[in-house]
Amino acid sequence: MITKLNGTVAELQDQSITLMVAGIGFTIAVPQVTLFAPGSEADLHIYMHWSAEQGPSLFGFKTNAEKTLFLTLIDCQGIGPKMAIALLGKLGAQAILEAVSQNNLKALSSVSGVGPKKAEQLLLFLRDKVSGLLEKGLEFGGSNLTHWHEVSAVLTKLNYSRTEIAQVMQHLTTQFAGKPVGVDELLRHALGYMTQAR
Repeated sequence: MITKLNGTVAELQDQSITLMVAGIGFTIAVPQVTLFAPGSEADLHIYMHWSAEQGPSLFGFKTNAEKTLFLTLIDCQGIGPKMAIALLGKLGAQAILEAVSQNNLKALSSVSGVGPKKAEQLLLFLRDKVSGLLEKGLEFGGSNLTHWHEVSAVLTKLNYSRTEIAQVMQHLTTQFAGKPVGVDELLRHALGYMTQAR
């Protein structure tokens, strides 16, 4: 099993790179080809997928956290490696986790091949998984991610519906996107919004 490769980037394709390792060229699908340059060195965490029709395919990630999220995505029914790599390429690991924490169907369904139904399926599947990833201490960037998830978890415990939580998360996103804000303030605004909505 190949788990890591270190080598020199020989060329770039649309969704993959050719990595030269000890004179052997490996074609590796990556989330964002633009992060690589021909002639540069790359150290990648590798996932090898086996298909009966096409044989082995390699998927490469710059961080172990990104690979872990990829493996979590492909555990979801109906999400294969190509769709998972497309999600990571279009949104990035941080934005995927934010979309899940904020119940943001629109963000997930913006990826080609992920319609509203599949986006909702992803949200349901990943909601508990995100908590596990954060508890493991995986760092995807962005200090507010845990806060968003905590607010969603509190609202769930207070028996608000998924639709209500999605609405309040959308409201909070509009109000606080990109701003450093604590979980207490987010929760206060969330509960205030719920009180007005009811």
